[in-house]
Amino acid sequence: MDIISEIKEKKEFKNLPNEIVEVVLSEFKNLDDESEIIKRSREKLRKYFGIFLTNRIVKPRNILNFDLMLKSHLSSSKRDYNLFYTKLFDFEFKGFDRVLDFGCGVNGFSYPYLQKILKNIEYICFDVSIDIIRNTNTFFDKMKLNNCTCFYKNLFDFEGTDYFFKKDKNICVFCFQILDALDGLKKNFSLDFLNHLKSFMKENDVLIISYSLESISGKNRFRTKRKKLLEFINSEFEILKNFNMYGERFLILKPKLLKT
Repeated sequence: MDIISEIKEKKEFKNLPNEIVEVVLSEFKNLDDESEIIKRSREKLRKYFGIFLTNRIVKPRNILNFDLMLKSHLSSSKRDYNLFYTKLFDFEFKGFDRVLDFGCGVNGFSYPYLQKILKNIEYICFDVSIDIIRNTNTFFDKMKLNNCTCFYKNLFDFEGTDYFFKKDKNICVFCFQILDALDGLKKNFSLDFLNHLKSFMKENDVLIISYSLESISGKNRFRTKRKKLLEFINSEFEILKNFNMYGERFLILKPKLLKT
């Protein structure tokens, strides 16, 4: 058995793509003890992906119970989506045609709440968990949400991202709680990722990011200042709105584009 397969023997890691496990392995590949490599790799994966991996088993009969599904996932369990989307979109905008949700987790199950605010907006989401992708698409199918789809996407691979940014559509991009995970596996990679997204954004497109301010339990506040991230944001984006909610910081951003 190869070392990647051994790492993924743990149930919580079984659906992670090999490419992400390889990124972690590269940090520890010079260690002589294979068991130590496996141990440290699992620790790092758990540290940066734990909030996305620790979920209850989804039973087919629960697929249509979207509130239950949202509570089953640590990254979304604290949010009251009715209030959340109301506050999130309480700013002046010209209307969106499409939402792109990168690293969506179970956000797809919140579409009935998003629909109240943005009507029948097209919703396209991306994740690396095969279980999440399958369950989300089953939900969309059973709810007859033909304007919604969940795709597999490894965010360390930029290929194909541009396809979803259309010149004739106003795009709203979600990046909730994924930036720390990206930087944890590749230093400052979140800046490359955001810069790549910005390169396809138009004047009326909006990017909404969030990052955690406290531990999953809510008992510990994070002291990370994220200086480089905030410097990058101030340089490349106009901040339309900035607020804290459910232990997260949310920033609603409009790209600064060169005048032609």
